[in-house]
Amino acid sequence: MWRAAELGDLDMARVLIKKGSDPNEPTPHNYTSPLMFAAKGNHILMCMLLVKHGASLEHSDKNGKTAKDFATLEKVVEFLSSKEEPRQEPKKDPEEDDYEEDFEE
Repeated sequence: MWRAAELGDLDMARVLIKKGSDPNEPTPHNYTSPLMFAAKGNHILMCMLLVKHGASLEHSDKNGKTAKDFATLEKVVEFLSSKEEPRQEPKKDPEEDDYEEDFEE
């Protein structure tokens, strides 16, 4: 999941989520989450997908940084800031995601 998030590979992320991959699974060496990788790459659609499937906005790495701290693109920061609330329940089928239609560039 980390690599898919880092690359912004939505198709791979959907497959991994469907197979039960945890969108909060951190890397073993510095506790970086998939959402952090997506935020660092400013992959807003990946951030949206991960949050929709339960990625934690509060998770911090070994240095205390959260996904919002890694984002540099204003739209990604705004999205992550707007979602800072109790965790949403993950959807059952990742193929039913409709977030792409709601995103305007």
